[in-house]
Amino acid sequence: MMMKMTLPKMLLTLGIAGTVLLMAGCEQKQPVQGLLSDTEVSTLESLYGHKQDAVLEGLGLSADDVSENKNFIGCWDISTPREIDGNSFEPMLMYDITYDEDVLYGMRYNLFDQEGTKQDEMVQIAVDLADAVQQQYGEPSTYPGFSDRLTLDGTADALKSGEMTSAKEEWNVGENTLLTVSIQMTDSAQTGAGSYVQVEYRVNTFDKEEFDAIVEQAANG
Repeated sequence: MMMKMTLPKMLLTLGIAGTVLLMAGCEQKQPVQGLLSDTEVSTLESLYGHKQDAVLEGLGLSADDVSENKNFIGCWDISTPREIDGNSFEPMLMYDITYDEDVLYGMRYNLFDQEGTKQDEMVQIAVDLADAVQQQYGEPSTYPGFSDRLTLDGTADALKSGEMTSAKEEWNVGENTLLTVSIQMTDSAQTGAGSYVQVEYRVNTFDKEEFDAIVEQAANG
């Protein structure tokens, strides 16, 4: 009979495995350098629905390693950057703030053009990354009727010309995670960036009752 692991024991285990979330894992097949490995995705999934203290312990982080983001509500920046496909992304923890205490629903990695990166270069980074992820995970799970897709022919040119201002692709990874690669070209007073590329891992549900169940399971350990 399988014994139920208590939360402290689970967090001790995750604290060992979770630290790899801040580095490009090499212990598993990972064609796209810097994407989360299978082990890292599993660690993240086991922390969905948990509160800040448990998340930090599970990831091997301290309170000094994170700071609340002033531009994105419910998000906390991780101080250590992560290199993804040759570019330095800024990691961010994402929390649902609709509960009594904020609970984790995902992680996001941001690449901003605040240092003067040309928008054409940002477009190419996003398109190349989406192509590479597609080679690793296969065809995207993006809604078939969605038109602003990164992997479609002509998207790069449309973004560079200004005909399109955003595009994305999604993949189902792990047991319960949605991986999204996206680019936003519109100037944003919120971020101070003219464009930014995002790599996001989040719980693969938008149904509140389903996420409620995840939160309840996390609370019960």
